[in-house]
Amino acid sequence: MVMFRGLRIFLSPYRASLVLAAITIVGLLCVINRGFDVTDEAMYIYDMKYPGPNSGTHINFIVGRIGAVFDNNIVVWRVIALLVLAGASIIFATGIWRFCLRLGLINSCSIRSPEADRIGFSALVLTGSLGYFGFGPPTLSSNTVAAGGMLAALGALSWAITTSSFASRLSWAAFAALCAVLMEAARISAATAYLLALLPLMWLSAELIGWRATVIVAGIHASLSLIWLAIIATGFSIDTWAVTQLMLHTGASSKSSYGFTVLLQQHLQDTANFVEQSLRLGGQVVGAGLVTGTVFFSSRSLYNSSPLSLQKMIQAVGSSTAMLAALLPLWPLYHYLAGLDSIVGAAAADCRIIEMIVCEGPNSGLDGHPFMYVVGAQIIAGAALLICDFLAATIATQVRYPSNARAILRWSALLVFLIGATTIASVGTNTGLLYHIAVSMGPLLAAGFIAVGLLPLRALRITSGVMPLLVFCFVVLIAVSIAHNRLFFPYRIEGTIFSQSVRLNAPPELKGLRTTYKLSTIIAGIKASLEKAGFDRRHDIVVAPYNMPGLIVAIEARAFGFAWLSNGPAAEELNCYRFEHEPTDVKAIGRVFLILNSNPSAELKECLKARAINFDNSEVLATLPVDSMRTLTIAIVKTP
Repeated sequence: MVMFRGLRIFLSPYRASLVLAAITIVGLLCVINRGFDVTDEAMYIYDMKYPGPNSGTHINFIVGRIGAVFDNNIVVWRVIALLVLAGASIIFATGIWRFCLRLGLINSCSIRSPEADRIGFSALVLTGSLGYFGFGPPTLSSNTVAAGGMLAALGALSWAITTSSFASRLSWAAFAALCAVLMEAARISAATAYLLALLPLMWLSAELIGWRATVIVAGIHASLSLIWLAIIATGFSIDTWAVTQLMLHTGASSKSSYGFTVLLQQHLQDTANFVEQSLRLGGQVVGAGLVTGTVFFSSRSLYNSSPLSLQKMIQAVGSSTAMLAALLPLWPLYHYLAGLDSIVGAAAADCRIIEMIVCEGPNSGLDGHPFMYVVGAQIIAGAALLICDFLAATIATQVRYPSNARAILRWSALLVFLIGATTIASVGTNTGLLYHIAVSMGPLLAAGFIAVGLLPLRALRITSGVMPLLVFCFVVLIAVSIAHNRLFFPYRIEGTIFSQSVRLNAPPELKGLRTTYKLSTIIAGIKASLEKAGFDRRHDIVVAPYNMPGLIVAIEARAFGFAWLSNGPAAEELNCYRFEHEPTDVKAIGRVFLILNSNPSAELKECLKARAINFDNSEVLATLPVDSMRTLTIAIVKTP
């Protein structure tokens, strides 16, 4: 009996969730030095080494200066990214839990073991934040800083609001201001969503400490943000105006996927889809809960020969609905596993994209859509539970108006705040609001936990196993997504992570990184061709269309205009803008080296010709095979 009891305790959902989260973190660390994405990830490393306005973000001016201490090594930055997200998620989780405690949402109706649920909540937020590694490349980037800054800023503000000491409140507000500034430096569009998310937070703060204290905290936060902004912009010599000009040019473009009109339409459509899908899925959960709860109650009453009780039937319906809501994360998991064959097929098909020297997809395991729909449905289920609670309380007390209306309003405002916080790092991205939410799911999963587990109930009782089960299902779903993206289908990396076996010893940015034999051979071939032509890394520059910033990093070269020249009409417009504003005088250098994986467009050639780089005068130095369909051409252009 003792042995089985110990086994049952060890296999409890919370403990299983913690074990799985720990295994996920250890797994990420074990493969931290494997694989090299020559597109997004390489661009982040290049921009750290050569920060400038063409990257479209301010954060590279900051992290590049810091990373110079360790040569902006990619492996070190991957470890830092993991630590940033983990640390920020802990601050956020503890701050929000304190908020829930002060708001009175943690009560005996929904929580049986506050300490266990607090640990489970923290594990859920941590795992949700690490879901970033199931979406994109693992190196520190603007996405990582935006997500980590959001978590730390809002978590620190929650601490500032719920602490009683003025010195502690000031310290937390100062830290929140610093994190908010770094977040906006990574993604300036996050400022709008951040301010909108603060509105329900400030109302909740007024509920706890009053409007006067709330205004003081908000004033301190705003003032210190401006001070931090001035210190950082001055200390790191950030060219704010040039970065802003690039963003305005991109936003005003009718062709760009970052155009303001395009983004607005896309974000509004994503929001409408979120509401529609949440109502549909939530309605199915509530309907299934109503049926299963009624059937279970009826069969139990007939078996026990007990009289029918409407209040007990409502309790049975509520318990069934809560349990089904907890199991909802298994729905996208089932669809993912059922579609594995098509995912493998898509990976093979996308390798035929000529403008990419690696396979394009599948880029990620699970994007943000299923997570948003599941949490939205859980919120709908939570609203249904509140209706059940109202009916049960009315029957029990003969009171027709709920006495916990204020608590329900607080619960609703907290959910609005968490959903708003989830979108902060996604606003302004060209992949869509819901798709990109995968980079910052800590607040989203916290909303799911609160929607089902921290309801302001009076009569209903949530089954004690619901919350541990909800946490476990979400942790399993994220672990599968991370395994997809980091182990079996690494982001824009050929082969699994285990086939990355060749260790790179140069350049310093890639030292210690393991990649495929094929990629290491390509890098060695390019280096040999350039060295044979007398390439001087201190003065010569490179133009590399298309999608090959990783090769520029690997050969320790400097790009003209931008390291990542994307293909397509909208991309060519932005490429030409960057060429036009490139300060390098190629005539003074006398030559430009070319690395080509396809024939550049006429538009790109004309833009470069205006800067004295004429492709018609190019001389081929070498042709390197990539695979059966693609080759790399190394050439040189003499400038007049």
